[in-house]
Amino acid sequence: MKREDEIGGGIGGSKIRKYASLLKDILEEEPTCVVVEGSLNSNNVLGLVPLLKSYGIPFKLASPKSNSSNRGNALWIKQITNKHDHITIQSTSGHEASYYKDILSSEKVYVVKEGAAQDAALPGLLSLAQEIVQFETREAKIFDTFYIDAGTGATAIGLLAGLQLLNRTEAKTVITLIAGNAKSFKNALESHFSALSKRFNLLLDPSICNMDIVFPNTSKSFGSFNATLVAEWQKMMIELSMPVDLTYTAKHFFRVKNYLRENPEREMCLVINSSSHTACRNHNEILAPTYPKKH
Repeated sequence: MKREDEIGGGIGGSKIRKYASLLKDILEEEPTCVVVEGSLNSNNVLGLVPLLKSYGIPFKLASPKSNSSNRGNALWIKQITNKHDHITIQSTSGHEASYYKDILSSEKVYVVKEGAAQDAALPGLLSLAQEIVQFETREAKIFDTFYIDAGTGATAIGLLAGLQLLNRTEAKTVITLIAGNAKSFKNALESHFSALSKRFNLLLDPSICNMDIVFPNTSKSFGSFNATLVAEWQKMMIELSMPVDLTYTAKHFFRVKNYLRENPEREMCLVINSSSHTACRNHNEILAPTYPKKH
């Protein structure tokens, strides 16, 4: 069978960057089992499973019981895994490899954290800043501000690290914090910068990051949405002619739109959509059954 699309069942957004270095790390470790932590509705879980299977790497999915296991990503994950591939845990993250070694009676367990938010994913994420700077050079355009969303924060942290390595710290990075809080993001920033610095003998300094952390204007709690956000989501899909993630992208772009109204002096901006469109199918039940009203 010759496939013309070999990117897997659910890889989208910044995941392809994370997997570029994460998979290299896994192959070098040669674990007897890879444990993927996360919700059954997770883009990361859906994206990583086909990739691990294509390399013949044994895996287990560690997830809490789902309240929506028969829709969206969870439904697709069921189609490509067996019952014995799953481990039930209380929360979506936080377990050490030793926890799974005891459960699986295995000595070489590699744990992929929720959202693949770990040090091994950071080298691949540096490519985002590299591509941006290459674009600036090629098009003779210099951006004043970058806008990016953050859940686990790994992609935003990778962008900040890459900009610092490429001497682009004068530009501001505005981060829409979709999940967590400012303290947890800054702790993750320091931890990842320290790990990258040690691994590659770099001098990354989180204190000189030119960033502004903002929060969604509406439906601020993670995973929530309301009529305002749904209308914005539908408008984006019509204008872009593509599926858009409601939980991350719609909230992020709506926040950016309001931020630009509040800060009109910064005109040369780059708004980054780092979320996967595959999450759109987690909300099939609220997709418009008829044509949306004209905006």
